[in-house]
Amino acid sequence: MAKFGQKPTFATAVWIEVLSRDGEDHLIEEKYPTDWLKKVPAVVFGSLTKGEIRILLHPGNGLAASGASRDVPAVKFPAGLHMPNTLLWVELDETMNVTRVWRRDT
Repeated sequence: MAKFGQKPTFATAVWIEVLSRDGEDHLIEEKYPTDWLKKVPAVVFGSLTKGEIRILLHPGNGLAASGASRDVPAVKFPAGLHMPNTLLWVELDETMNVTRVWRRDT
């Protein structure tokens, strides 16, 4: 099977466009491996709205090398991890919601 193109997203599935033998494009849905969601690198961007902290998932990747932003309730963060540029690990559920946050040691 020849891969025509691939679009990774922050959804629970990866869509792969495959060019079939009859010349028609088909989309196949494949699930992310669960271990990809257990330990995702992130960095704190800042607090832009009351009670939420914006983080950047996979910093250094993406169109502008800034990663994918997510607003996370501040109550999910342990004390001392609210400051901008704090390096984090986050755990995501199947719907890409943050379930756990902890410090990433450098």
